[in-house]
Amino acid sequence: MRVLGCLADVRAQSPPAVVEGRIQSGNENPTGGRLGQLETPPGKDQGKHSDSKSELISAVVGAVVGAIVGGIIGWRGSISAVNATEALARERETDQAMNLREMLRSEMEYNLQAIQDDFAWRNDQPEDFLPSQWIAHHPCPSWSSVVWANSVALLAKALKREEVLSVHKFYASLSSLTAARQALTAVWRQSKKPHIDSTSAFDEVLRLEGELLSAKNPLQPA
Repeated sequence: MRVLGCLADVRAQSPPAVVEGRIQSGNENPTGGRLGQLETPPGKDQGKHSDSKSELISAVVGAVVGAIVGGIIGWRGSISAVNATEALARERETDQAMNLREMLRSEMEYNLQAIQDDFAWRNDQPEDFLPSQWIAHHPCPSWSSVVWANSVALLAKALKREEVLSVHKFYASLSSLTAARQALTAVWRQSKKPHIDSTSAFDEVLRLEGELLSAKNPLQPA
């Protein structure tokens, strides 16, 4: 009995045991956790990590899909804008062609009226003046060619091919008539027998006037 009591005293006075490099106190269990405390199961942290990873992937996928959808919408919007711009350009070209045609028609009508007025004025002159003499002493009408001179490059869009040829011939005839009348004036100023020498120049003037008056306006509505 005495021996047992001594063993009990020795056990009570012995130092705490060392477990895996640390001192094990009386309120710790062999696994390293304190008594009365629950350790977090390892699977719970892994679950949280998986959820965060899934959320990140979802966010990335959503951003990519959003970018693709936005790109498609933007592309379609760009195509629509280009189509609208082209339609507007075509409409403007049509309007410009119609305006150019009308301005050119009006200019040609003005020139034809100038020829008619000049011809009528010549016939009202006294009979003691020869027609060639009257023409030689009166300047040629001032033709208008502003529209024609500034629209040659645009005629293909405003006129048909046969109309372009007719308009070109009309303005060429005006230039030829001016040159013929200048030649007739020179004969009357320089020749000693102008009433004889001016015959060919006078005939050329009459021929050109007749062609212009008979051709009428090729752009005049039927």
